[in-house]
Amino acid sequence: MIEKIKGYFRGVVTEIKAITWPSKKKVYYDSLVVLAALIVGGIIIALLDYGFASAFKAAITRMEQI
Repeated sequence: MIEKIKGYFRGVVTEIKAITWPSKKKVYYDSLVVLAALIVGGIIIALLDYGFASAFKAAITRMEQI
Protein backbone atom coordinates (compact mmCIF):
# COMPACT_ATOMS: atom_id res chain seq x y z
CA MET A 1 0.00 0.00 0.00
CA ILE A 2 2.80 2.42 0.95
CA GLU A 3 4.64 1.57 -2.29
CA LYS A 4 1.55 2.46 -4.33
CA ILE A 5 1.32 5.84 -2.61
CA LYS A 6 5.05 6.48 -3.16
CA GLY A 7 4.68 5.47 -6.79
CA TYR A 8 1.74 7.83 -7.22
CA PHE A 9 3.69 10.80 -5.85
CA ARG A 10 6.75 9.92 -7.95
CA GLY A 11 4.48 9.99 -10.99
CA VAL A 12 3.06 13.35 -9.95
CA VAL A 13 6.55 14.82 -9.55
CA THR A 14 7.60 13.40 -12.93
CA GLU A 15 4.56 14.93 -14.63
CA ILE A 16 5.10 18.32 -12.97
CA LYS A 17 8.71 18.35 -14.17
CA ALA A 18 7.50 17.63 -17.72
CA ILE A 19 5.27 20.72 -17.78
CA THR A 20 6.49 23.60 -19.94
CA TRP A 21 5.80 26.65 -17.80
CA PRO A 22 5.28 30.02 -19.53
CA SER A 23 7.77 32.80 -18.95
CA LYS A 24 6.98 35.72 -16.65
CA LYS A 25 6.85 37.99 -19.71
CA LYS A 26 4.26 35.74 -21.40
CA VAL A 27 2.13 35.60 -18.23
CA TYR A 28 2.36 39.41 -17.90
CA TYR A 29 1.25 40.07 -21.48
CA ASP A 30 -1.48 37.44 -21.36
CA SER A 31 -2.76 39.05 -18.16
CA LEU A 32 -2.82 42.44 -19.90
CA VAL A 33 -4.84 40.96 -22.76
CA VAL A 34 -7.35 39.47 -20.31
CA LEU A 35 -7.59 42.77 -18.41
CA ALA A 36 -8.15 44.71 -21.64
CA ALA A 37 -10.82 42.25 -22.77
CA LEU A 38 -12.59 42.58 -19.41
CA ILE A 39 -12.54 46.38 -19.63
CA VAL A 40 -13.83 46.40 -23.21
CA GLY A 41 -16.50 43.83 -22.35
CA GLY A 42 -17.55 45.85 -19.30
CA ILE A 43 -17.85 49.01 -21.37
CA ILE A 44 -19.96 47.21 -23.98
CA ILE A 45 -22.26 45.77 -21.31
CA ALA A 46 -22.56 49.17 -19.61
CA LEU A 47 -23.48 50.85 -22.92
CA LEU A 48 -26.05 48.16 -23.70
CA ASP A 49 -27.49 48.49 -20.20
CA TYR A 50 -27.73 52.27 -20.55
CA GLY A 51 -29.31 51.95 -24.01
CA PHE A 52 -31.92 49.41 -22.91
CA ALA A 53 -32.73 51.39 -19.76
CA SER A 54 -33.21 54.56 -21.81
CA ALA A 55 -35.37 52.72 -24.33
CA PHE A 56 -37.58 51.21 -21.63
CA LYS A 57 -37.93 54.57 -19.87
CA ALA A 58 -38.93 56.18 -23.15
CA ALA A 59 -41.43 53.41 -23.86
CA ILE A 60 -42.96 53.71 -20.38
CA THR A 61 -43.21 57.48 -20.70
CA ARG A 62 -44.99 57.13 -24.06
CA MET A 63 -47.37 54.52 -22.65
CA GLU A 64 -48.23 56.84 -19.74
CA GLN A 65 -49.10 59.61 -22.19
CA ILE A 66 -51.59 57.45 -24.05
